[in-house]
Amino acid sequence: MKIIRDIFDQTRPIDRPITSVINYAGATEDQLEREIREYEVTDSLARHYERLLNNLADGFSAGAGHEIGVWVSGFYGSGKSSFTKYLGFAFDPKRKLKGDPFLKWLQNQFPGIQLRQQLSTVANRFPATVIMLDLAAVASVQSAAQGVSRLVYDEVMAWAGYSKDEKLALLELLLEKDGKLEAFKKRFQEVAKGRSWDSLKNDLLLGVTFASRIVSEFYPEIWPDAKTFNDTKISARYGEDERVRQMLGLIDRRSGSKRAIFIIDEVGQFIEGSPQLILNMQGLAENLKNLGFGHAWLITTAQQTLPVTGPLFKLKDRFPESRRVDIESSDIREITYRRLLRKSPAADELLRSLYKEKEGGLLHATDLKNTKLFQSTLTADAFVRLYPFLPQHFSLLMELLRSLARSTGGIGLRSAIKVIQDVLVDVSGYRSGHKLLADAPIGALATADVFYDTLRRDIERANRQLVETVDRVGEIFGADSLHLRVAKTIVVLQFIEGFPVSRENVAALLYPNLQSAPVTAAVDQAVNDMLAEKGLPLTEIDGSLRFMSEAVSQIMSEKSLLQPSSADSNRILSDLLREILTPDPSALVEGTLKVRVQTKLVQGSMPMPISHEKSEIELHLEIIPPAELAATQTARINDSRVLSNQHIIYLTGEDSAQIRDLIKEIYQCEEIHLRHRAEAAEKEVADFVRAQGQRAGTLKGDLDTALQNAFLKGSFVFRGRPQAVATRGTELLAACKSQVQFIAADVYHRFKEAPENVDSNLAERLLQTKDLSTVAAALDPLSLVQRRGNATRINDAHPALVAILDHLKKHGEVDGRKLLDDFGRALFGWFKDTARYIVAALLIAGRVRIRVASQWIKVSGEKAIEGLKNSNAFGKVDVATNEETVSQDTLLRAATRLLDVTGQNILPMPQNVSRGVQEHFPKFQRDYASLAAELTAAGLPGAERTGRLQKQLSQVLQGDASEAPTVLGAEECELIDNLIWAREVRKAFDQKLDDTALAAGELLREIPRLPRIGAAEILLRESETLRTELAGFLEREDFFAVGADIRNRLQNLNLLVKAGAELLTGQFTKELDLQRDAIRSTPVWASLPEADRAAFSQNLDTLDLGTANDLEGMRALVNRKLEADSLLANMRLHVEKRAKEVAEAKAAQPPPTPDAPTAPSSTPSTHREPARIKARRRYESGAEV
Repeated sequence: MKIIRDIFDQTRPIDRPITSVINYAGATEDQLEREIREYEVTDSLARHYERLLNNLADGFSAGAGHEIGVWVSGFYGSGKSSFTKYLGFAFDPKRKLKGDPFLKWLQNQFPGIQLRQQLSTVANRFPATVIMLDLAAVASVQSAAQGVSRLVYDEVMAWAGYSKDEKLALLELLLEKDGKLEAFKKRFQEVAKGRSWDSLKNDLLLGVTFASRIVSEFYPEIWPDAKTFNDTKISARYGEDERVRQMLGLIDRRSGSKRAIFIIDEVGQFIEGSPQLILNMQGLAENLKNLGFGHAWLITTAQQTLPVTGPLFKLKDRFPESRRVDIESSDIREITYRRLLRKSPAADELLRSLYKEKEGGLLHATDLKNTKLFQSTLTADAFVRLYPFLPQHFSLLMELLRSLARSTGGIGLRSAIKVIQDVLVDVSGYRSGHKLLADAPIGALATADVFYDTLRRDIERANRQLVETVDRVGEIFGADSLHLRVAKTIVVLQFIEGFPVSRENVAALLYPNLQSAPVTAAVDQAVNDMLAEKGLPLTEIDGSLRFMSEAVSQIMSEKSLLQPSSADSNRILSDLLREILTPDPSALVEGTLKVRVQTKLVQGSMPMPISHEKSEIELHLEIIPPAELAATQTARINDSRVLSNQHIIYLTGEDSAQIRDLIKEIYQCEEIHLRHRAEAAEKEVADFVRAQGQRAGTLKGDLDTALQNAFLKGSFVFRGRPQAVATRGTELLAACKSQVQFIAADVYHRFKEAPENVDSNLAERLLQTKDLSTVAAALDPLSLVQRRGNATRINDAHPALVAILDHLKKHGEVDGRKLLDDFGRALFGWFKDTARYIVAALLIAGRVRIRVASQWIKVSGEKAIEGLKNSNAFGKVDVATNEETVSQDTLLRAATRLLDVTGQNILPMPQNVSRGVQEHFPKFQRDYASLAAELTAAGLPGAERTGRLQKQLSQVLQGDASEAPTVLGAEECELIDNLIWAREVRKAFDQKLDDTALAAGELLREIPRLPRIGAAEILLRESETLRTELAGFLEREDFFAVGADIRNRLQNLNLLVKAGAELLTGQFTKELDLQRDAIRSTPVWASLPEADRAAFSQNLDTLDLGTANDLEGMRALVNRKLEADSLLANMRLHVEKRAKEVAEAKAAQPPPTPDAPTAPSSTPSTHREPARIKARRRYESGAEV
């Protein structure tokens, strides 16, 4: 054995194919077989498997009530994907490999028989549907917006065989539910010319196209044609719980089992940094727990362990400690040894001997200083197992991969074992042309520069500039130089956060061979050479090496040459003074008007604004050399007396050398920061440039103090009056605020006339007020509403209203925008909303008119509200005084009449009257529109009057009811009289007086129509007076005034009718009884046989006239009496006819022949049997009896 390749176990060649990264994506059987055969289960992994299988078994057995989340963590390439992938495959009874259940393949990799049996028992007892999702494969902006739960849902739908297109998937579900799917597939294949539904349903172009052509054949009521199907948008948004319920239900239906295991890879990287995604993940775990009832488990992988703080901490309850699997880096060492670094027995003995011989020198040469990150005791066993690597190499490689994964997102990154293989034999071909470590003599060691070469492409993706710098070192010192190896090592170590990149540590990681002496001196010289090379941006700070941009030194030289111009100096002064005077000096006038000051820096004759907000009051700051200070002060006192300068506060400060030096250095630092901050891709350059910005900030603090001192020694000047700054405050901002407060009341001395900042909708709300007497204080902040006794009006003598009226009288018509601007400036300073509110009050008072859309409006109405509702609308309105007024007497009459008809107390003002009309009269139109028909139907007078009322209402509502004050305030107002009359009619009808009238009218018509017989004639005679009075009441237009009389008369008339009906019932019943008795008492009746008499008696007894209680009953009784009379007459005829038939029958019979002579009676008998006559009669009184 001479080279490193010879020492390894020859049964497993080190250059055999090894999968770079295990993922969940589909693979061929051969690939999967290679993966599982290569899979190594360490003792630590076995314990993880055992604990997880116990948890799954307990959970599936217990059912609901336990946590179902498993968090599998480990650094990039640690094997967490393999762990979860193979476990999921083992639980899936349908997963086969080479004809055998995958379960069997995984069992073969387990080290102990007990674990194999446990896996078999749990998997066979609790077979589950396994849904696997690799988030790294589906990561996108859209998927991140959807959340993990939606991606899992889509995966389940794909597992169930549904289309990836949501519309087609829902269509397939519907067809399946309705039992039409097979017919649809057959028809689809016909339309698609032989291509099947399953082959095209995931084709977002052809699948939708062909489906749209035939869907109308299956659901014509939903989609009558292809266009309606294509136009259908899927916009349903399911709740998270509903989505999970659908997933679990679908799995149950398709698999026949409720058990499911959801395995999601790279969850941590996908959700980290997004509170929404973390919350979505938390909700998914909770819903699977609550809705799966212990049968649905969630297994996730992540590079992060669940922390005790931070965003991922929220998941700790859903993934409890007992359910977590943390794959440690030590497992990678063990797995790498087993899979790649296992030595032959002879090599093992050789390496132990070599280690024993070189142990001291090796430990000394490879000792890492000042770091606990890679501290590991090197033993003979560790050396032999890991050779040609050392334990610290593994730690370094793990941290490097972790850092690169964070920088690149893991895209294209290999697993740790794959990198180890590439370091040895470069299977990936990334180090073409370099000598392979496996072909080096025994005793050679892996070095950090080889790690760089192996991971060069990944490092370049993370930081291209570092790779370019290393290439430059190779160009300068040679491709085989130690300098290049040192540069590569420095770059590798720069990626390890917190690792000291000292010369000693670089030398330790470049120790090449057990036979070599330490390379510290050579590395030290190489570092010195590179530091001396001007073309290399290598720096050494506090003993730590770092590649920086060579531009840093050039930047320093550039900085020293910078000189600020006067414009630059003014900018720095302006920026700093803006900060000093932020917020802008301001004052409150009357506690509401915030008066701001625009600060300007005076340089020469042109003041330069410092604050951007314009204001009528300005603060002019000047920095004056000491020799010119007194003269400048005098000049400013004179300037302040000029009328155009009445709103300017002057402030002068003394200039100094300190101020100028600070300005210069601030300029230099800021300029360097400004010029190079966008170029600072390297951390070192960025740090330097950022430091320049921080230095500028520190210097600004010094300049702040210097400027404060300079101005605090000066004086304010306003309208010829100087005032020492120090008397106003100890800080410049406080002093300026005090000065502004002092002068603001003078500048805006008329603000107090309208000192409120009213709500923007107050003008609109005031115009909508129905009754000024009910105006609350919130609607009248300026106390414009004046109450005198019972009268309420707008006080047009209020100073604010007078001010606007005077302005309008002086300028004539003024557009709204100019009016707001005029009163928004000094001397007033009124708020725009307040000014609009005042104009609204003047409109209500009738003192102004406004022109909206070319129409002059004098009262408040919809158009007035539209014109005054906001400042933009008001800007398009013209305002002028209103000289046309309605007399107070007229307004009082109109208001009083409105009160009569509306019940609301309305201020006697034109706009109130018009508003009241607009508010209530349309309702009157609607309420009384049907009144004419109702009156006619009830037989009552007034239909013509109702028609006049409708016409009058329409007329008064025209033109926003502008003429309402005149119409309603006239000496006589028929409209109001008609409204009051209509109101009373409606009120009476609401009290059912119309029904009463209708009933009364019916009685008045029907009673005279009764036959003049018996009780009916008596009723007609006795009700005549009542009927006359009732008819008179119903003919009156004010019938509602005698409503009680109408009801009383109707009640009495009903009583008479009832009595007459009862009397008529008695009379007719008595007559009927008499007629029945008369039939039974005739001789003819006696001649009838008994059977006939019984039949006729039954017919007679069935005759019944019934009873009558009212007029309708009386009419019915008369009719039944007539019918009974007719029936009785017919019955007499039948009785006589029957008696005749009986007599004729007897006469036709021969006399009987005696059988024997009878002895004659001794004496002739003269006695005759009396005839018996049965008759029924009803006696009504004792006298009749």
